[in-house]
Amino acid sequence: MHDVDIDRMNKVEEDAPESGLLCLEEAPGYARLAGILEELEVEFIDLLPVFRKAAQGSGNSLFRHSDRHWNEGGHQLTAEHILSALYDTQWLEQK
Repeated sequence: MHDVDIDRMNKVEEDAPESGLLCLEEAPGYARLAGILEELEVEFIDLLPVFRKAAQGSGNSLFRHSDRHWNEGGHQLTAEHILSALYDTQWLEQK
């Protein structure tokens, strides 16, 4: 949630003792994972930009507030994006 939602990212920055050391826009964990997978030659579908775009101004949460896992909307968005990526890379043929 904190990597996706701008309001939550701003709140984290406000509450951090040294907010200048935070790197929320780049999401270092995602960049590290992408680098490792690239070295291993494993395909990577980065969902962070997709979730951020969907969250902008929509007012709809893609997460359950009780445990911060994806809700139905988050799973739907993920499924649609991954399916599209599989078609784009021709790993899956459209019928």
